[in-house]
Amino acid sequence: QLLQGRRIQNRLNAIRSSAAERARGIGVSWHPMRHCLPLVTFAAALRCALVAPPPPPPPDEPAWQIGFGIAGLVVALDILNATELLGAVLGAAGVAGLALGFAVRDTIENFIASILLSLRQPFGPRDFVDIDGVQGSVARLTSRATILVSPDGNQIRIPNAAV
Repeated sequence: QLLQGRRIQNRLNAIRSSAAERARGIGVSWHPMRHCLPLVTFAAALRCALVAPPPPPPPDEPAWQIGFGIAGLVVALDILNATELLGAVLGAAGVAGLALGFAVRDTIENFIASILLSLRQPFGPRDFVDIDGVQGSVARLTSRATILVSPDGNQIRIPNAAV
C-alpha cells in the first residue's frame, strides 16, 4: 500500500508539473494561493448578502390596496372616456371622505388632547380634581378619556377634550 501511495503521489506531481508548464506557456503563473480563490469568492458573496439585504416586500395593508384600487378605477374610467361617471365617482369619494372626517373628529380630538395632557401633566394619579363640576381623584389617563373615581367610589369617564 505504501508503494501504491507513492506511485499515486508521483503521478499527481507529474500532472501538476505538466499543468504548470502548460500554464506558463500561455502566460499564466502557477501560484500557491490558487486554492484560495473559491474561498475568497464565497466570502465576497457572503459579505454582499449580509451587507445589502433585499428590499422588503411592498406593504400588504388594506389601506394601500384600497388606494391603489381607487387610483386604478379612476385611470380606467379616464381611458374609457367615461368622464361623467368619473365625476360621479370622485364626488362620491369626496362625500365619503367628509362623512368619515366628521365620524372620527371626536376620537381624534380626544387623542390629541390626551397627548397634550401627557406632555403638560396638569394632574397626576390620585390627585383630587374638579372637571366641569365633576369631582373625584384621577385613576388614569387613557388615549380617549380621563378616568376619575368619585368620593362614592364610582368611576367617571370624562373625554380628554373636555379636560
